[in-house]
Amino acid sequence: MAAKGKLQDGIPAIAVLLQQWFQKTRASLQILQIGANGGDPALSAAILQARPNLELTVLEKQPDLAARLQANLATQGLMHGRVKIIEPATSVTVPSYLGTHPHQRFDAAVGVNVIHRFTPEDRKKLLKGVYNVINAGSAFISSEPVFASGNFSETAWPNMVADARQRLGLKDADPVPDLLNDQQWQQKLHEAGFTKHNIKFRAFGVNIGILVEAIKQR
Repeated sequence: MAAKGKLQDGIPAIAVLLQQWFQKTRASLQILQIGANGGDPALSAAILQARPNLELTVLEKQPDLAARLQANLATQGLMHGRVKIIEPATSVTVPSYLGTHPHQRFDAAVGVNVIHRFTPEDRKKLLKGVYNVINAGSAFISSEPVFASGNFSETAWPNMVADARQRLGLKDADPVPDLLNDQQWQQKLHEAGFTKHNIKFRAFGVNIGILVEAIKQR
């Protein structure tokens, strides 16, 4: 089941959704963050500042980004034993790591602009891995760039990509992110086991995207 809503901005919208989930319990919460968000502490800070009894586990493949995030969070005084940053071994992908650590359980999983960076096969494994490591009744919340079918014409899309290339300094030969439309995201979430999910369109810089709230039903 999927519902569509108005445009939302990525991280603030994720913070609002998490706050709604946090209101349902007073227990200590374990949150999984997929990716270090380029070392930018904004997402991690938004999660940590939501509740004092919350612990955050960040799964990041690139050591430099993990180190940058840790340093930035320390500067803001947000480490203090509440953050664990896991760097899978060089030979282990993030989807594989989740698949081999099913004993870990989280009350929510969060990501920003990260899922679309994986290959189609690894993306499938990652979504299934997230489904397996969150508790029943919990949510996976992600903000992703997307081609929004039915809302943005296919003729306008090349112009948007060209504009993004120019602003980001990409060359013509540089790869374009593998963007799915909203219906394809619904399909991928359903295949992973998330039979209930809400999708809202959002605008963020040069990106058009979606805010996904996928719920693991009890």
